[in-house]
Amino acid sequence: KLAGVELQHPALIKEIISEYDYTGRYYHTKEHLRSMFRVYDRFFKSPNVDVEFAIWYHDFFYDVKSKTSEARSAEHASDKLTNDLKLPLDLGIRVGKLILFTQYQVDPKSKDEMILRDVDLSIFGEVPEFFDEYEENIRREYSFVPLADFRVGRAEILQRLLRPVFYSTPELQASPYEGWAQSNIRRSLEKLKAFSSQEVPI
Repeated sequence: KLAGVELQHPALIKEIISEYDYTGRYYHTKEHLRSMFRVYDRFFKSPNVDVEFAIWYHDFFYDVKSKTSEARSAEHASDKLTNDLKLPLDLGIRVGKLILFTQYQVDPKSKDEMILRDVDLSIFGEVPEFFDEYEENIRREYSFVPLADFRVGRAEILQRLLRPVFYSTPELQASPYEGWAQSNIRRSLEKLKAFSSQEVPI
């Protein structure tokens, strides 16, 4: 699945997958892509070329020590779509903007932003077993950060995510994902608070 170009451009698929297999990734891997598309296919039936390309390329470059990963991924995607696939320039621009949105500095406004955010953050709405594995892999990606600092930073992120309604689209709001997201975030925050008062390793 790559907006209808997989058979015509197999090298493109290989390039994307190889980047997501890059050493140092524990969560943001091809399994993350597979999970995103599984949720996307389940809840959003209408083909959406912009969102599909954004999913494939949103973590093409992923460096936890850099603040430019999304910008580099957006630029790379736009270049690939426009120059390699010869797709319309405005498509490349739209996909680039969607990828930049995954910095999640602002709330989603368009339907495409809502879909991309919900699919990207669908791991929060998985059953505790999968969510806990995700949390462990995020810690592995940030293993260079001292444990105490990581706990503080992680708690701040989760606190920002905690809101009366977690997901943006009606599709996921009405699904079991919404309830699990609320439960997982609160449970993780409680765990982090408990760790802050005692020396218990993650």
